[in-house]
Amino acid sequence: MKNKLQLVLLFLITFSLGSCVTFKKSKSKGALSYYESFFINDSTTQFHIKPIEIKEQEETILVDFTFRKSANIGSDVTMNFSVLSKKNIPLQKQIQLLANDSAFQIQNLKLLYKEKKKNQYHYRYNSTIAFENFIYLFKNPNWKMELDKILFAPTKKSEKKLNRINNDLIEFQLEMQ
Repeated sequence: MKNKLQLVLLFLITFSLGSCVTFKKSKSKGALSYYESFFINDSTTQFHIKPIEIKEQEETILVDFTFRKSANIGSDVTMNFSVLSKKNIPLQKQIQLLANDSAFQIQNLKLLYKEKKKNQYHYRYNSTIAFENFIYLFKNPNWKMELDKILFAPTKKSEKKLNRINNDLIEFQLEMQ
C-alpha cells in the first residue's frame, strides 16, 4: 500500500513539474518569420502567409493568405483581410488587386465581422484568389489593392517582406515541382 502511495505521489510531482516547463517557438529572421508551413499528409503541405500591411494615408489593410501545396497545386488561395479605418467604410462587395498592367477582380467577398473600438472601425473579410493570380502578385511586390475607390499600397517594410516571401517560398518551394 505504501509503495502505491509513493508511486502516485511520484507521478503527481513529475506531472506537476512537467507542466511548468514551456517551450518557446524559435524566431527566424528570414522569410520563415513571414509564413508558416503545416504538414497535412504525404503529398500536401499547407502554407499560411502572415499579415502583410498595405496602407493609404489614414486607413490600413492587413492581408494574409493560406494555400496548400499538393498534386493539385492550382487550387484557389484563401485571402483574408482586415480593414482598419477611422471612418465607417461601406461594406464591400468586391475589391481589385493591381499589379503592373494587370487587374484582378475579387468579387466573392464575405464579411466575417465588423466592430468599432474607440475611434477605429475594424472589418474582416474572407475571399479566394486564383492560384496563378496569387503567384503573379508575389512576383510583383509593388502590387496595390483598390477598395471603395481608395488605393492601398504595401509599406516599404511590407515590400521587403513580399520580396523575401517571393524568393524563399514562391520561387523556391512552389516552383521546385
